[in-house]
Amino acid sequence: MAAPRLRGGLMIVVELWPHFFWRIKYSWRIKYSNIVFYLLFLTGYP
Repeated sequence: MAAPRLRGGLMIVVELWPHFFWRIKYSWRIKYSNIVFYLLFLTGYP
């Protein structure tokens, strides 16, 4: 009868995994998007 505990642990992993994943990914993605937005700003968009 470890189903509820397993499911609870799974929910915690599901909720925490994106947090760590995005923190790693955003470190370079934010810089990249900032450069893109800056270029769009320089070209007068919109």
